[in-house]
Amino acid sequence: MLEQGSISLAEEENKDDLTEFSYASGGHPGFHWIAYAIRHSTVIPQRDNANYKSKQRLAKSLYTVRYGLGHNLLRKAYSAHEFMEALTAFVHDYNVETDQVYDKTSGERMPDLHTYAQKHYRQRVYLSDLDDILTLVKNYGPSLVCKMLVAYGYASVGQRGADGTKTDGDDENESGSQYTEHEQEEMNS
Repeated sequence: MLEQGSISLAEEENKDDLTEFSYASGGHPGFHWIAYAIRHSTVIPQRDNANYKSKQRLAKSLYTVRYGLGHNLLRKAYSAHEFMEALTAFVHDYNVETDQVYDKTSGERMPDLHTYAQKHYRQRVYLSDLDDILTLVKNYGPSLVCKMLVAYGYASVGQRGADGTKTDGDDENESGSQYTEHEQEEMNS
């Protein structure tokens, strides 16, 4: 019988999987890019719209808030096929909407493309991002990958300081141009 406070063998293995996964996800940038896509389809446009309603922002978000996205993905977490079907459907809709917004705003971005792009556009999801998710699902199973992906997607960017204040990252301005950093990463690999 295990003493209170001791860790069972299953709990120890689970802790090892989580530690290993945390290191592995860092080696698969696609995991973080898809979490970025989830964040920019849920938390960011929702906050933008709330700030617009409270007059802290001049315009509503250019992107649709995908209410229920996290719950939909989590419902599919126990089957690799179902999870990947739900994720790829989301990625399809996300990339289509990203390209449509880019197309519809061509007039507004003409005077200062770089500044406009940094403030308004989000980055696309690439094939290599999906490949990274497939690799992680193969190595760690759909449940852990899905739950961590949703958690990362809904989390704020940055860290909290010792006093509890946010120290890094800015969810509002992290979107950048859809064709900058991520494309460079693709070209370098």
